Amino acid sequence: MALAEWERSCRITKVTQEDHFGCGVACLAMVAKTDYASARLTFLSYGLGSEHRRNGKAPFASNFAELILVLGEHGLDARMQRWKGWDQFDGIGIIKVKCGAGARKNDWHWVVAEKHDLFDVVIHDPDYPLPCFREHSPEGVQCHPFDSYEPHGNWISFRQR
Repeated sequence: MALAEWERSCRITKVTQEDHFGCGVACLAMVAKTDYASARLTFLSYGLGSEHRRNGKAPFASNFAELILVLGEHGLDARMQRWKGWDQFDGIGIIKVKCGAGARKNDWHWVVAEKHDLFDVVIHDPDYPLPCFREHSPEGVQCHPFDSYEPHGNWISFRQR
């Protein structure tokens, strides 16, 4: 399927999660520029896809330390940083956001955000079909409201090694 013009202007190509708790897998695939299957294999190689080895934690659910570990496996120097607001955001990062309505208080979701020349920030949500732009949505593109993504606590920045 051909990418739209706005998608070609992005540094990130969206990857959709295939597992219920696979948002971290999809975010790894996006920032490492690989496919979901390869990112999923990385999670499996670290025991992050097995409920039995993780004291009942859902398969592929990930926390900061686990996500930073698998990012390193793909040659990315990842660091957890305190969230200071969208005006302070630069580059590309994996952002911890609150889950939608009906979720438990401590539940969160991973999305990839990138600073963009035309749209200020583009959010690539691996579990939602519509794109999200902070400013100047492309004409004729249906998008998700930017304020529905509320960063929570920290985020992951990275650079290539």
